[in-house]
Amino acid sequence: MIWNAIANKLTSFFPESRFFKTKNFIYRVLCKFEIHPSVRMFSSFNIVGVENIQIGQDTFLGHESLIMGANNTKVVIGDFVDISSRVSVITGTHEVDLSGRHIAGKGTGKDIFIDNGAWIGFGSIILPGVKIGKKSIVAAGSIVINDVPDFCMVAGNPAVIKKYLK
Repeated sequence: MIWNAIANKLTSFFPESRFFKTKNFIYRVLCKFEIHPSVRMFSSFNIVGVENIQIGQDTFLGHESLIMGANNTKVVIGDFVDISSRVSVITGTHEVDLSGRHIAGKGTGKDIFIDNGAWIGFGSIILPGVKIGKKSIVAAGSIVINDVPDFCMVAGNPAVIKKYLK
């Protein structure tokens, strides 16, 4: 995880929307992430905690977006995915502990999968264990707590299907 922090800091020194290949290279080499060389990420994009990340061809990661969570989880982002600004992809959570001092009990996590061609709108939050289907749209500001089928648009809190795109 120390390599994540170093990579985040190093990439923050670059202009937001320039030097995509260099930023990409830093995450691939330092963190050993499986990131396709064509991935474009803004300098303010950060990865915290998650150590198993795969990002496919020609994917875009926007300004102040974040992948965060448990280090024993995986985030897989397919090819041709567009993730807007201030999107949070969160793999970590806690078990509910009614008998402990804190109701947020033992930490746990679940993998997240975002399939090819998906579009995640500004300020959306993708919560643990979710799969976003192929060529689906998550509308801006949505909070996704359940799987999203292929070829549909979801919106809201919690996100619900608004329409099918086929």
